[in-house]
Amino acid sequence: MPTNPVDQGKTAVKTDMCQVVHKYPLDEARWFQDLIIFEWPEGAEILVCLTPKPGDVPVVYVRHDREGPLEKRFLAVVGTGEPLREDAGRYLGTYVLRGTSLVSHVFEVTGVDL
Repeated sequence: MPTNPVDQGKTAVKTDMCQVVHKYPLDEARWFQDLIIFEWPEGAEILVCLTPKPGDVPVVYVRHDREGPLEKRFLAVVGTGEPLREDAGRYLGTYVLRGTSLVSHVFEVTGVDL
């Protein structure tokens, strides 16, 4: 039985780009005004935002190419009951702020021009 996909009537797709999943903390060093700014390779896919263990700093897990041109991406953190930004897009997750009972929700923000 052939093991080569081309031999099985399928098209083989070769890519030189290796994709990885990394975690990025939502730490204070990344904040600018009311946004968190990251730079990831173009086309990065934000998978989820969570706290790995209770009391940990919240992180986002992102799937992206190992290398490539970078693009800025923006996240907004909104407390429960607080107004959402008009440009708040896809919901990424919810976490409890370390050492408090404050619950925050994370959204991707698009259309930012800094």
